[in-house]
Amino acid sequence: MPAAAKQAAGLSEGRSEERRSCSGLHSGRVRSRCASDLYLNGMDLMAIQELLGHEWLVTTLRYVHVHRGFVEEAWQAGQQRAATRLSGLVT
Repeated sequence: MPAAAKQAAGLSEGRSEERRSCSGLHSGRVRSRCASDLYLNGMDLMAIQELLGHEWLVTTLRYVHVHRGFVEEAWQAGQQRAATRLSGLVT
């Protein structure tokens, strides 16, 4: 391919070098990292599901990777919130 055609197509030497430096970076990894960071910073799984455009929550859960301890703490906190809400309903 002639140099002028490469340059017009965005295939200059500098750009191909940039592409090689990002060769280990894939869209799935970026989505997974972003989804995990959003979840760890308090975003609701349903909101992450909508943001990623998933129809099923199970698909979103494939992208969210968190430490087991965080999941257990979140579960316990949710159980405590549910118990508090229920105690107000039961007299």
